[in-house]
Amino acid sequence: MRFIQRKLLMMVSAVVVTGLIVAACGGGGATPTPRVIERTVVATPTAGPTPTARVVVQTATPTPVPGFGAATREVLGFRWISQKLDWRQPAKRGGTHVYAFPSPSGGTDPVLSRSFTVMAAVNTAYNQLFRCQLAPELEVADINQCTPSADLAISFEVSSDGRVWTLKLDPNATWQRVPEGARGYTTELSGLYGRAVVADDIVHTVNYWQGKLTKPDGSPQGTPSSTAYASNIAEVKAIDEKTVQLTLTNPDPVLPSTLSTFNARVVPPEVFDLDGDYTQRTVGSGAFILEKWDRTVEWSSVANPNFWRMGGDGQPLPYIDRHTVKRIGSDTARSGMITGVVDSALNLGVSSPSSAVAFARQCQSCQVIEFSQAHASYALGFRTVGDTAPFKDRRARLAIAKSIDYLSFLTNVHEGAGSVFPNTNPWPATFDAKPTLQDLGGGVSDDENPYIYNPELARELWAASGHSTGEKYTLIYHEYSARNTNQSIFIASAISDVLDIDIEAVKAENIAIYYTAVGFLGPPHQQFEGLAMYTSNIGTTNAEQPARMSSASPENQPQFQNSRIDELAAEWAQGPSVERQREMAREIYAIEIQELRRMPYPEPFRYATYSGRLRNTWQQIRGGEMFHQGSAHTEVIWLDD
Repeated sequence: MRFIQRKLLMMVSAVVVTGLIVAACGGGGATPTPRVIERTVVATPTAGPTPTARVVVQTATPTPVPGFGAATREVLGFRWISQKLDWRQPAKRGGTHVYAFPSPSGGTDPVLSRSFTVMAAVNTAYNQLFRCQLAPELEVADINQCTPSADLAISFEVSSDGRVWTLKLDPNATWQRVPEGARGYTTELSGLYGRAVVADDIVHTVNYWQGKLTKPDGSPQGTPSSTAYASNIAEVKAIDEKTVQLTLTNPDPVLPSTLSTFNARVVPPEVFDLDGDYTQRTVGSGAFILEKWDRTVEWSSVANPNFWRMGGDGQPLPYIDRHTVKRIGSDTARSGMITGVVDSALNLGVSSPSSAVAFARQCQSCQVIEFSQAHASYALGFRTVGDTAPFKDRRARLAIAKSIDYLSFLTNVHEGAGSVFPNTNPWPATFDAKPTLQDLGGGVSDDENPYIYNPELARELWAASGHSTGEKYTLIYHEYSARNTNQSIFIASAISDVLDIDIEAVKAENIAIYYTAVGFLGPPHQQFEGLAMYTSNIGTTNAEQPARMSSASPENQPQFQNSRIDELAAEWAQGPSVERQREMAREIYAIEIQELRRMPYPEPFRYATYSGRLRNTWQQIRGGEMFHQGSAHTEVIWLDD
């Protein structure tokens, strides 16, 4: 039986796999007659019906295919360039998986920081109430989709008004027995080690998510860096030891998807009662115990010998003995992959079709995979807030946008392997077919369409907004991969050439500086001089992006302050019909074009590289990419030594 009933699944907008390059163009002819340009794009409001509450009674955790390490026959969005392997085979046990990671760890508390540098260290240790179903559990997996699945909560009921959710916890789930000598081990937690996960743990966790707890010294707990997934929970209470009840402020028929976001981790109260947070020690209920943690060098987790979930061979997961993350750069990681000492890496510098083919030749035993997604992962952000903000005038922002030749961008930077998609939501949420550059304008004229390259008009708009040639700005970015550097440099150069200004692409010295500049972990936002690269994590449902665009959202980096967006985000959170979601998506997208507070970086095809011995190696993008946000996926990988 499927984990979620069909009618609940239909509440989540479908996301389909992306295709090839956008087939559209725009350009300038003769220099137009100078004019002052002040146009207004109007988003037409739409009205939606009050959603009807649903009653859903839920199923149990998916079970592995007996004898196999995975059920998967196909991964939609994947194209193997080399070494396509069959996942449907008996899993082997043992060995150490080595993951190369370029950044220092940002800590070990997944609630106080949603940074992927934290998740890479602790998401193997902690469970969630629900999670995006792991790709190896699905016969046909789709990297652009999140199918909510049981984690700690194995079943649930929903009241007729859609507000009260009663969750049953897995009767076998227990907290880890942290071994003596492991990071943070203390006899003061002897009562926690090995005890059952109970409803009171969920009550504590929700209160921690919402920032309501008081530390042992009487001071308030630290501020959570992201509370969107918990903001709709009005009350949480334990019904009995294995039953917890969540009462919502507003109905949320896709709550399992909402709580499948990668940082909604369940934490034990005893650690908080001792330390006041989760920065000093990690005790989870997950498949791996964090044994060692040196934030600047390496962190290593050992298999939990008492993990309560079974593999395809009928034995407790995980299949591997150890998961080690080594902090090394792309060149060293590349060499390590070729020589067989690294199994996977966040960044190998493989960012184009030619570099992927070249690497496959260098490492003939390695798996090299090209994959695509349906939304833009990054955006060009403008500083629009503050007395000295240089891009308050929309005409200046439109001038910047129309200085970018997206077709040249895709051809010269990405060898034609990519597309341009919105930041607002995956394109199928808004468009009937993969959008052209004209389509991305939302029906406005080519002059008003920010995606249509027009250098002459760009210069005219720049002057009309009070700007002049020779101005100097910086574009700050973080290099998650070589792609970010290549794209940021191209954008800075393109704008500089068209407007005869000087924009310097500046790579942040470390990720903490970048986070502070853009306000990634929360306000204040826009602490940068002129331009910045924003990240645009798509989330587990299409409701998440509108929520992030809401005025009060701590994740609202572009600083949308639009009451209509607030209204639509609130309505979307209540689970409107698929048809209504399409109307809302189009209205929000029209507002995005109207306000023009960010412009997407093109979305190139991307490349994953794995050692020839690594199996079951992908989690859906919407569930958090491996092995950082979605590192809980390590539970089911195995090594074919």
